[in-house]
Amino acid sequence: MKPYQFTILQYIHDEITGEFANVGALLWFPDDCKLLSDINFRYSRLTSFFDGLEGKSYRAMAEALDRHIRGKTQNLQQVDLLDRPPRELSALLPTLLKRRSGCFAWSPIMAGLAVSTPAEELSLIMEDFVTRYESRSNSETRNESQIWSTVEQGLIKSIAGQKVERAFEITSTDYEYEFHAGWMNSTQQVAEAISFDLKLPNSIREKAVRWSGRIGTLRKATEFQVNPIIARPTSQSLQAAFDSAYKILTGVEGVRNVWMEDETEGLIEQIEADVHAH
Repeated sequence: MKPYQFTILQYIHDEITGEFANVGALLWFPDDCKLLSDINFRYSRLTSFFDGLEGKSYRAMAEALDRHIRGKTQNLQQVDLLDRPPRELSALLPTLLKRRSGCFAWSPIMAGLAVSTPAEELSLIMEDFVTRYESRSNSETRNESQIWSTVEQGLIKSIAGQKVERAFEITSTDYEYEFHAGWMNSTQQVAEAISFDLKLPNSIREKAVRWSGRIGTLRKATEFQVNPIIARPTSQSLQAAFDSAYKILTGVEGVRNVWMEDETEGLIEQIEADVHAH
């Protein structure tokens, strides 16, 4: 696994209120001197969030920024950066784009360990931080927000739900992740929705491997157990890939129980037992 650092590109709609939406990602692999970027030009999600946003204007700004960043990336050698490659992404950002430029801003820099190719890792980062929040039609795959909404409804009805902390963050030296929920028994517990309702078999397996690396990285600093709630792929042709992903996930140290999407009641009962015992 190769270490990398990344930052999320945010569209800031209102500086006063601080309203923003994630729209892109920038990844730096210092060992390979490889920098990758991606920006989502689609604006239907943004126009549904922000009143008065003109979609075509956003697309024009995003495309211009994408050309600028890609141009800077291609010219890194000309500014002598690759002869003395920095270890930190923070040293590269001012060369590519100022931390704040117009209505765009960088998130705090985060770190991770790649379990796939750099391009695949960028795609997974975009799915985790950007495209997972887009509205999807019935013919498209389910995302984590849709899966978690069922769990959230169960927590609201449960007395134990009052003792469950939403948006629970776990941090290690080089990485941090915000889980959907956290609670205590004798060990810190977290729950997270994971959708395997993807379109390609390799993407399904790679997502499970990536979660294996994420959990392992976080557990180096903090002892905790993960309770994933997962969705299987819609297409039966992807069942074999899902079976492989399921075995990978259940075999990860630190994974307590893997719950299928239709087993939400079982997870709620487990949380109630944990909270009562604690």
